[in-house]
Amino acid sequence: NSGVGLWFASCAEDLLTMNIDARHEVVLQSYLANPLLWRGRKLQYRCYCVWRGRRCYLYTGAMAQVCALPYAPPSGNMAPEQHITNVSCNVDSSNFVPERPVPD
Repeated sequence: NSGVGLWFASCAEDLLTMNIDARHEVVLQSYLANPLLWRGRKLQYRCYCVWRGRRCYLYTGAMAQVCALPYAPPSGNMAPEQHITNVSCNVDSSNFVPERPVPD
């Protein structure tokens, strides 16, 4: 989704004050209290697989996406590049580290 349509709310009442276009599906999820960190930054690890019957084929080109800024617990002012691992939310940061292949 390129980071478009992501909002942070600390309570249900916050949702009432946000300009959310709910004409489409909306997903709400709780924020993890202790997210996975790598070198102090929030990390997301993606791997891809295909199920065919009882077999699972795992793609070897998995990737890790890391926030550009060090993690801090959620507060009223949550910087996307500190809490969202999506590359498009971090690419303009001076702290952004571009993706690169990791040798086997």
